[in-house]
Amino acid sequence: MRMWLLCLAAGVLWGCALAPGPRETKEPGDWRGVERLVLAPFTGDHGETLQRALFERLTVEGGLKAVYLEDRHLGFPENLGDAEGRRARLITWQPLADAVLSAHTRATLVDSPGADRVEVREGTGQFRQIRNVDGEWVSVEIMRTRLRRVPFVLRQATLSVDFRLDHLRQAGMSFERSVTVASTEKYGGDSLLPIAALPAADESAQALAERLAARMALEIAGAPLPRS
Repeated sequence: MRMWLLCLAAGVLWGCALAPGPRETKEPGDWRGVERLVLAPFTGDHGETLQRALFERLTVEGGLKAVYLEDRHLGFPENLGDAEGRRARLITWQPLADAVLSAHTRATLVDSPGADRVEVREGTGQFRQIRNVDGEWVSVEIMRTRLRRVPFVLRQATLSVDFRLDHLRQAGMSFERSVTVASTEKYGGDSLLPIAALPAADESAQALAERLAARMALEIAGAPLPRS
């Protein structure tokens, strides 16, 4: 594969070769000459968010000439194994680029409320006289420790993608991968994050999409590319 495929995750283009992968029964295809990549509209949950995140990683950090397609009706069938549907789409993309990346995403987000019993220090309203560091007598409030129920929200979220890279100049050259990223974060309770900091669902999806885009770049860079 061309140099950019291996160097996407590093964010710079440098002279390198494809790292050897597991033994394959078929010889790797020749991906030299791939310079332009179509990002077909990603289908599924937060597909557009992931598509934009990957586009930025490939073009800004990887220096790749990518074609971003926004029309949701131009995406591939959700079943990446639908050969007939894929062939029709591949013919459409041939004038635009050397290869096409398509993907279908799935997301979950669950917020579980609860409460922790947290030790808190509070004033009693009573005071006593003590000497300060300068030897002066001062009044300080007598404090006590109490257990208080503090509400929290536990957010668990995942974003998964099934994606496929097809060569548009050499028929039959492609590979598929599935990648998942997940996060679990507690807001409120005994956590250092206040419950007020709980992000909107779209913000959590954006953060996961950026992580997933980085993982996709690594998968594309390091994967053996057998002729399918």
